[in-house]
Amino acid sequence: MKNPFVFISYNVDTTLEFVEELSIELENIGISHWYASRDMQPTRNHADVVPRVIGECSAVLVLLNRSANDSAYVKREFQYAVDHKKMILIAKLEDFEETGCFEFIRTDVQFLSLVGLNDTISIQRICCTMNSLMITNDETSEADDDWVFDTNRSNNTLDFFSYGKERERIQKQREFVCDFAKNTYRQVIENMNAPSVLDLGCNTGEQFMMYIEDESDFSLYAGVDKEKAAIEYGSKLFGSEKCFFLKLDFESEEFDRVLSEFEKEHGLGGFDIITISMVILHCKNPRKVLDTVYNHLADGGRIIVLDIDDGFNLAYPDSNGYFQRAVNICEYSNFSGYRKSGREIYSYLSEIGIDNVRLCKTGISTVGMNRKQRGDFFDIYFWFVLDDLIMMNEKHPESSIVKSDLDWLTKVYDEMKLQFKRRDFFFTLGFVLFVAGEE
Repeated sequence: MKNPFVFISYNVDTTLEFVEELSIELENIGISHWYASRDMQPTRNHADVVPRVIGECSAVLVLLNRSANDSAYVKREFQYAVDHKKMILIAKLEDFEETGCFEFIRTDVQFLSLVGLNDTISIQRICCTMNSLMITNDETSEADDDWVFDTNRSNNTLDFFSYGKERERIQKQREFVCDFAKNTYRQVIENMNAPSVLDLGCNTGEQFMMYIEDESDFSLYAGVDKEKAAIEYGSKLFGSEKCFFLKLDFESEEFDRVLSEFEKEHGLGGFDIITISMVILHCKNPRKVLDTVYNHLADGGRIIVLDIDDGFNLAYPDSNGYFQRAVNICEYSNFSGYRKSGREIYSYLSEIGIDNVRLCKTGISTVGMNRKQRGDFFDIYFWFVLDDLIMMNEKHPESSIVKSDLDWLTKVYDEMKLQFKRRDFFFTLGFVLFVAGEE
């Protein structure tokens, strides 16, 4: 075992099937590994072999559940790894209180919580983390460091406006979002006298313009987006003496400075309305973004945040589990953002010091939709999942999980769409809409 490899420590009675599936994906990305059920020769003694293997390995992965926490074998393997100063990743699979050697996780031990995630997502998270840890050694793996499907927050790199299919999907999505959010936006706008507006993640500005009656509804509009093509198109549509579009990354170091200069140039003491639509799920550090934005809110102003959380999705009937599986795929896909973003927004807004945070609406549902609307509604969510799988499969053909999910969704896609359009089928998409601001 001269080449770098990972030693996997686990409880065989409860985790073997998971380990076997994990092993396939680790092999697919070129990470060598050792686990006892496969690699221990029946005639060899565990106490003789394991210390030698751990001594030779590059890293140790501990799959921690209740049974592993109580396992004398797993505890000894963990202690061997600590004694040999090995790189250690503990992947926690269940929600329980650790005891013994796992009760106080050392600062030099990597920790990954997978509590509440299904096996597919958990395996990809482990592959992601192990790949990141092992890639520092040039001999460890030939896998791309961007192969992994990162379900953590990440600033995805898809140019939504320039990608024609996604631009078409967003155009359909605008109609549904407008029906969902317009009354809330109108109430906020009408309670102010021609407010100044900062539209963060504005795309072309068309979404916000659907909420207003005419330009007299606002005194100044500043749309901010990092996609050049979207900003240029928005400027052609709406650019005027009171409508401005800024190409700016809201997670960059210059964001705060540029906004301050813009406010000074236009005589603003902050913006009366700051709208943040479908942005937080794509932020690496949403707390920092919201904290920075809050510094640019005028006295008496309002922050409106629209985002998504797939935990609020509901499909019924779904007896074959097709819709739940598709939602799970969306959670690990490369371009979908962080799919549990919506539930965190209240905490973020409260943490930055806003006391008056209201959840105004949740969920866009198929109730009351006609057949065509249901078909379009299906496309804005599930077409994205299918297209994402196609792109991931082209980029990473070595992944058996992506190929399996792509083959499956391609096969059942039309059947799902027909079911979705039936009058007796119910689906809710987990949009959330918050309004915050000091009274």
